[in-house]
Amino acid sequence: MALPPTVVGWYLLTQLGGPGPIRSAEVSLFGHPLTFTFTGIVVAQIVESFPYCLRFSRAAISGVDRASSRPLALWGCLNGGSRCS
Repeated sequence: MALPPTVVGWYLLTQLGGPGPIRSAEVSLFGHPLTFTFTGIVVAQIVESFPYCLRFSRAAISGVDRASSRPLALWGCLNGGSRCS
């Protein structure tokens, strides 16, 4: 279950904006704090949309018929085969 966007935003703002190990890591990685920057917005959107993307991807992959992979295996496309890449 995903948290409401307001809760996720508050959590990210408190973790990325306040002193602590996450803030130190982001400053050493990006050279500046992420709060109120375009990069921070992108990171927040990725964190917020990940549960939904994962849920829909799992549903789509589980909906693929297993019988459709048999011809691919015969052609050598599965298990690292380079014939169909």
